[in-house]
Amino acid sequence: MKHPLSTFGAAGATNAAVFAFVLVNGVLMARLLGPAGRGAVFTTVALPTAAAALVGSWVYPVLVRRAACSSAGSSERLLNTLCLRATLPLAAVTALLSWLLIVCFGRQLDGPARWMAVVYAALWAPLSLLILNFQAHDLGRARWRRYNVLRLLPYPVILAGLLACFIAGRRDPAGVLVVLLASNLPPAVARLWLARRDGGREEEVARVEMGGLYREALPFLAASGGTAALTYADQVVAAALLPGAEAGLYAVAQRMSLLLTPLSTAAGAVSLSEAARAPEAERPRRAWRGPVVFLLAGLGLALAPAVWYLVPVLYGREFAGARVAALLALAAGVLAALADFREQRLEGSGRPLRALPGRAGGAMVLVAVAVPAALRWGPAGIAAGSVAGQCVRGLLLFRSVGRR
Repeated sequence: MKHPLSTFGAAGATNAAVFAFVLVNGVLMARLLGPAGRGAVFTTVALPTAAAALVGSWVYPVLVRRAACSSAGSSERLLNTLCLRATLPLAAVTALLSWLLIVCFGRQLDGPARWMAVVYAALWAPLSLLILNFQAHDLGRARWRRYNVLRLLPYPVILAGLLACFIAGRRDPAGVLVVLLASNLPPAVARLWLARRDGGREEEVARVEMGGLYREALPFLAASGGTAALTYADQVVAAALLPGAEAGLYAVAQRMSLLLTPLSTAAGAVSLSEAARAPEAERPRRAWRGPVVFLLAGLGLALAPAVWYLVPVLYGREFAGARVAALLALAAGVLAALADFREQRLEGSGRPLRALPGRAGGAMVLVAVAVPAALRWGPAGIAAGSVAGQCVRGLLLFRSVGRR
C-alpha cells in the first residue's frame, strides 16, 4: 500500500485540477448568465445537491469500509451489485426531497423554472449517486488512479459545453443545466463498464444482504445528515431569502469557500481510506497529519488578499458586491476543512456519531445567525452565519474527540 503522503499528493493534484476547472467553469457561467441567471442556476443545482447529501450519501462510508475489508474475487461482484442496488432507492428519495426543497425554498424560481428544477433533480439524482457509490468502492480498494481520473472527468465536459453555449450565443439557465446533466454521463458509463470488466454483478442478492447494508449504514445517516445540514444550510437560506441577483452574488462568494477543497478533500479521502483499513486503536498516530493541518490554515490566510482582488476581475464588475461575502466564505471554508479532516478519520474507523454533535450544533448556529443576517446584510450575512456555524462545529468536535 502506498504511503499516505503519496496518495495525499496524488489526490491533491487531482483535486487541484478539479478546482481549476470549477473556477474556470464558474467564471464562464457567471459571465454567460449574469447575476440573475447565475442565481437561478445556483438555486436549481444547490437544492438537489443538498437533498443528495442529506438522504443519498449515507451508505457511502459503509461501502468504503466493506470494500476495504473484503478480498478480491467474488466479493467484487457483490460490491458492484450493492453499489447498483443502493442507487435507485437512494435516488428516488433524493428526487422526492429535492422536489420538497424546491417547492419550499425555491423562492426566485417562477413556474417554468421551478418545473425545470424538478426535472433536473429527477435526472441528476440517479447519475450522481451511481457515481458516488462506485467512488466509495474504488476508495475502499485504494484504486487511487481510477478514483482520481473518474472524479476529474465531468469537468472538461462542462467546460466544453459552456464554451459551446458561448459560441452558439445561448445565454439562458436551461442550456447550462443541460451541460451539467450531460457531464455526469461519461463517468457513469465508464464506471459501469469497469464494473462489468472487473467481474460484473451477482445475479441474485438476497434482501437480507441489502438490509444488512442499510442497518450498518444507519449510524452514518445521522452523521451524514449533520454534515449535509452544515454544508448546505447556507445555500438553502440563500435560495429562500435572497432575490435572484443577490443569490448570484452569493453563488460566486460561496465558491471561495472551496479554495481549500483540493487539499482538504485529498486529506479526508486518505484519512477515510486509511482508517477503514485499520482501526485507530491499532495504529500509531500518523506524523503526516500535523503538517497537513498547518498547510490548510496557512494557505487560507495567504489566499485572502487574492480573493478580494480577483472576484471582480474574474467574474466581472457586476459581481464586485460579492467580495466581503467571499472573504467570509473563505474563512468558513478553512474552518470546515480542518474539521472535516478529523471527521473523516472518525467515519473511516466506524465512529461517525462522534462527529454528530459538532455538525448538528454548527448547523443550528449557522441557520440561527444566517437567517436574520441575510435579511439585514444579504450575501455577507449568510457567509457570516457560515463562519459562526463552522466555529461551533470545530469546538464541539474538539470536545467530542477529547473524551476517549
